[in-house]
Amino acid sequence: MMEYIFVDTNIIIDLLAKRDLFYKDAQVLSTLSDKKEIQLCISSLSFANAYYAIVKHHKDIDAKKYLAKFKVLV
Repeated sequence: MMEYIFVDTNIIIDLLAKRDLFYKDAQVLSTLSDKKEIQLCISSLSFANAYYAIVKHHKDIDAKKYLAKFKVLV
């Protein structure tokens, strides 16, 4: 039986923005999801919040690309 993990917006931002202190842990979750060992679940509002946070530091088009790639994992 697959384990479902609910992740909040901060974990998404940690992964996509590669925040120093938390990136490795977020990357582990991402890798496990990619290998189909766990299923990541997020709130639909988390996409909007993550976009808002990421676009502050990256171009709009890059933020959209990051979120599109992440969407495959959840």
